[in-house]
Amino acid sequence: SDFHFTIKAKIDNQNIENKDALRENLLAGKSVMIVDDNHSNLAVLKQFCKSWDMEVYTFNNGADAIRSVEGTYFDFVLLDLLMPEKNGIETAQELKRKPGAGNSIYILLSSGQGEIGYEKEDSELFDAMMVKPLHIDKLHSLLNNLAESKGTKIPDTIISNQSAFSNNIKPEIPIDILVAEDNMINLKIVL
Repeated sequence: SDFHFTIKAKIDNQNIENKDALRENLLAGKSVMIVDDNHSNLAVLKQFCKSWDMEVYTFNNGADAIRSVEGTYFDFVLLDLLMPEKNGIETAQELKRKPGAGNSIYILLSSGQGEIGYEKEDSELFDAMMVKPLHIDKLHSLLNNLAESKGTKIPDTIISNQSAFSNNIKPEIPIDILVAEDNMINLKIVL
């Protein structure tokens, strides 16, 4: 079953550093492969990438992605770090051996910095790393920046989410949030 809700809120224009950057979309027509074993994360990422007019291909594990992409080029490859069968690092290593796949822009999605299995030498496989939970505007900005730089590696680009909420939320506005998450690591981060 599906669960949906709507929140009506005003935009906090004070926190938007460059409003024009949010309007610019260099992603239209670009292709993205998203590999994540968490179906909720996969669905959310797919929805946002489609809203940016991207061609989206999703896989719920690295092994399926590797088997299914023979001869296919993707502008971007978003890989979850921790997955069954093949983790994001192993998946990136194998994908980069395929003809043309090494020219894609690779982004590692991680539930936290310094997770088991992520070593300094692994960082050479990726153009950037994002820490979950993802802020969608930061993902959009990162993808746009990487598209604009035509995949030029941005050294040690780690996008971290210090706070999920603005410090400008007024105490007189009560807010209750229901969190439905099946990944215990993500749930602990939220709480």
